Amino acid sequence: MQEILDDEILETEFGITLKSFNTLHELTEDYQSYSEIEDFENHFHVDWFIDPSDNKKAFMLAAKTLTALAIRFQKEKKKGIRFWSYFQTPEMGKRYVIAKNLHEEGDEYLISDRLTFYTRPKEEESVEYENDDPFWARLRIDI
Repeated sequence: MQEILDDEILETEFGITLKSFNTLHELTEDYQSYSEIEDFENHFHVDWFIDPSDNKKAFMLAAKTLTALAIRFQKEKKKGIRFWSYFQTPEMGKRYVIAKNLHEEGDEYLISDRLTFYTRPKEEESVEYENDDPFWARLRIDI
């Protein structure tokens, strides 16, 4: 994780990224936006750094990593950036699959996480909201 936290921040014609992620590109579909491409290309996972698997440790690593990355961007005077973390325990994943009628006997559920950052669309304000989503824990930081 330290490599990601220490990586050079790049601002390109296509958006903001890290040097090791540098795969931003032109839009290829009419429905795409550069923020969507940034979100896809800049995402990473931390759950596999926790061995053996542990919900609390994986969640804390995700929250601390995302917060540290946002603080670093802020110190470098970057603005208009959204940082997202989605986290799902095996139990939450099973609840989600059951709610969608996709569960089959013998299915295995694992920790799932996704951390990402992208340029916040200009028309989108930073908002606070409460959401009691039983399927995901989310953390959003706007700078």
